[in-house]
Amino acid sequence: VMAQTAPALGTRFFAAAGASALRRGLAEKLFSAEEELYAAPASLGWGLPEMEKAAIQAGLEEVQVFAEYYEEERLVSRENIAAWFGPVWEKAGAPPEGGGSVNYAALLGPRLDAGEAAELKKWLEEKVAGAVLPWKSCTVFASGKG
Repeated sequence: VMAQTAPALGTRFFAAAGASALRRGLAEKLFSAEEELYAAPASLGWGLPEMEKAAIQAGLEEVQVFAEYYEEERLVSRENIAAWFGPVWEKAGAPPEGGGSVNYAALLGPRLDAGEAAELKKWLEEKVAGAVLPWKSCTVFASGKG
């Protein structure tokens, strides 16, 4: 049996946090960046097809894959906000950097101007930090003979 967390099949942070209440242009940029983040196959884009391929590459035969979903509530701390978004304030309007990991800061920094970054920071610090959000996560499993 193989198992892998599949963030792409779980909750989107900006939707759970209520980003649709932000100014339309800013909200659209946030949602778009997050979808791009979860589409990154190297780390977050895992799903059933990727798990099946990995199981076959590992030598399993007669592979069966399935997903298990888990629901919980998650507290978003100020430390989470700083870790996930802190670099956005520094990179607002900067051109994308080559290499490195794909994360909120890498995707949002180049998309937001200084005013939008400030608006995002204010919203995160005043409305999201300390909030408990509904959260769904997913783990994909593969089993087979081998």
